[in-house]
Amino acid sequence: MDDPSHRREHGDDPPQYDNPNMFTVVFEHNGFFCGLKEYLDYASGTVDYFDSCNTETFSLLWIEDFIRQGGNEVTERTHIYWCLPGKGIRDGLCCIDNDSHIVAMMAAVQEEKELNLIVDHTNFLKGLREDVVVPIPSKYLGGNGNDIQDAEVGDGSDTADSEFYDSDWDAEDGDDDLFLDNVDKDVNDNNEPTDIVEQEDDAGLEHKDLNLSKEEYSKLTYKFKEFNAEVDMEAPVFKVGMLFSSMEEFRRALNSYSVNERVNIRKTRNESTRLHAMCEGFHEFGCP
Repeated sequence: MDDPSHRREHGDDPPQYDNPNMFTVVFEHNGFFCGLKEYLDYASGTVDYFDSCNTETFSLLWIEDFIRQGGNEVTERTHIYWCLPGKGIRDGLCCIDNDSHIVAMMAAVQEEKELNLIVDHTNFLKGLREDVVVPIPSKYLGGNGNDIQDAEVGDGSDTADSEFYDSDWDAEDGDDDLFLDNVDKDVNDNNEPTDIVEQEDDAGLEHKDLNLSKEEYSKLTYKFKEFNAEVDMEAPVFKVGMLFSSMEEFRRALNSYSVNERVNIRKTRNESTRLHAMCEGFHEFGCP
């Protein structure tokens, strides 16, 4: 099933949206920022309109796809800027580079229905005019409360947000993960412990007193596949029982799948620890 978002043809009228999740991206690209102080300008740019974008599936991957449709590659010098509603490039540019910024923009388009994005292909603003880049207003941060929010430095108190509790900081879990993340085992300084491969012993399931059926035995010995973000994120393939390291990683994989397969994915339940999703039109066409 083709995704409904598309570049508007020259001369076409803008759409009227009945679906509250739909919006248009006003995409200014192929140009360059120039000028000092109050003379900042975006020269030789092209403006495209991408209609019927969906707040439930929109992500940084969609923006990168728009850039490539314009004939440009996404490099480390490429930066995306959101021009805030009612503002201009001299007083309302916000740099967009993570999921919390996407959530903020999706909150804004609920009313405006147009999202103004400008591409800096040459890293001009961060290199010479970072003074014009503004933070995202707090009224847009947080979205619907179910997605990733900007992290803030605590005040030193012991209180914690249980919704975003991270067990990696729990001392009771030990520090093996810190060792694996920070020690280079290729350096031969003879200080690394010998690897011990732990394997589950299925022999106990053969005990005669358990009297397991074939179905019960199959379930208990089933080994789940773990999602590898470094390898699988570019073209995710989902399998029953697949394990993800975090909800954020699962959302990123879902967005990547939506872009690659050109489908809209509707989230029927979207919480901090549980997410239900299906392709739009699943009951008629199924998922690709």
